[in-house]
Formats: sequence, C-alpha cells, structure tokens
Amino acid sequence: MPLFRVHGKPAKGASKEDLHALRGEHLRYHHELAAEGKMFGAGQLGVDQGMFILICADETEAHAIVDKDPYQREKLRDYEVLPWRLNISCVVDIETRASLNGDDPSNPRYQPPEG
Repeated sequence: MPLFRVHGKPAKGASKEDLHALRGEHLRYHHELAAEGKMFGAGQLGVDQGMFILICADETEAHAIVDKDPYQREKLRDYEVLPWRLNISCVVDIETRASLNGDDPSNPRYQPPEG
C-alpha cells in the first residue's frame, strides 16, 4: 500500500488559540486513523508544524483523509501531500508506537485523546 507524507503548517491568520481549541479533536482523529491502519506515524516539527505518514491506496484518498482533519476542516492549517517511498526502516512493524514524544503515559508530555 502506498505511503504519503503530509506536512502541515498554520494557515495565514490561524491563531494559537484556535489551533489549541481543536488540538484534542485533531489528536483523536489521528488515533482513529492509526487504529484503522491508515496512519504510519505522526509528530510535531519544530514549534508549530506537524508531519504524518498516511497509508492509503492513492493520493486522492490521502487528500480525502487530510480534508477530514479538524485543523483542515476549519482552515487552520495548510497541508502539503506528497508520495513517500520508504527505503529503509528500523521499525519492527507498523503497529509499533514511539513513546519518545508523548505516547507514553509516564512521559510528562503525554496527552491522551479525549472521548
């Protein structure tokens, strides 16, 4: 199944308050995608940008998934979707979850999805 790299950055005029208000819904959506086998991984880039890798049939499906993201739905982020070919990986399997940046409940940065 093809992979697609999605890079998101705040849209012009999007405030930090607007983004923060939808963060929980955005993270829940990403957890749902992971549970459905559509998300390879996701994380923050720098201070206010993000990136995730989607697993889907084609670029049309990738754009459809991005369009449902709460940040995109409310026009708070601009996204770039590009095909991505994984050449080398140290990931044991797709189900492996990184605990370095907030998925581990013992990590002070951990933010579980609400709901």
